[in-house]
Amino acid sequence: MKLSEYIEQLQAGGRYTFTKKEAQKALNATNIAIKYALSRQKAKSKLVDPVRGFYVIIPPEYRKAGSLPPEQLIDDLMRYLKGYYYVGLLSATELYGAAHQKPQIFQVVTNQKRRDISCGSFKISFITKLNIKQMMIQQFKTPRGYYLVSSPEVTIMDLVLYPEHGAGINNVLTVLVELAEKIDVKKLLQLARITKELAWVQRLGYMLDFIGEKKLSNKLYDGLKNFRLQKRYLLSNDQAKQNKNIKLDKKWQLFVNAKLETDL
Repeated sequence: MKLSEYIEQLQAGGRYTFTKKEAQKALNATNIAIKYALSRQKAKSKLVDPVRGFYVIIPPEYRKAGSLPPEQLIDDLMRYLKGYYYVGLLSATELYGAAHQKPQIFQVVTNQKRRDISCGSFKISFITKLNIKQMMIQQFKTPRGYYLVSSPEVTIMDLVLYPEHGAGINNVLTVLVELAEKIDVKKLLQLARITKELAWVQRLGYMLDFIGEKKLSNKLYDGLKNFRLQKRYLLSNDQAKQNKNIKLDKKWQLFVNAKLETDL
């Protein structure tokens, strides 16, 4: 059997990814023979390998893009890399209808430290998070399987924690306006217990107040009555902390060291 026949066989079975080891075993080929066969198929734009040893079959409708969309291959890729993951941040907000603009990068949160990769015209960015196994996730379907996505609560928590991955604090605020109706306060408080960190909760609470989501923010505040809030900064970077004219929000014990505004 030739590699081209093997690829067709996989597609006929609804599979669009494979490993070099799998192909070599199926074809009973030498390492050199499979290497050249794979290179020929790549040259014909029928395959792409985002990481060494892992291949994605490119159907005709995606030849121009040079790959399947990331959501159609990410689960197989992370299974190959043996890492826990979820699609998060701005890539998750798009799925919940809360992205103000289409993300240029496909953002994946994982427990492994990995460099960003390109797959055809798509770019996949990896954000490392150690307690990922405890995070709330949901499954989303694709034409070729499924993939894991952070819940609305985990999504907004991550954006508040990592505003640099959310196109800045004001874009995160804009996202929050659209995502607020999907947020469950009980799940936010559960996340606070899991992460054992209240800084992001204080920031989120202040932001909810700022956009007029008083009902949500008050429920969140009531859930923190047994906790002693320490003074925090809205933005944690050193440059922002140097501003001497910072006002303290007494409710959330938060130094507001950034000017907030939404794009809506």
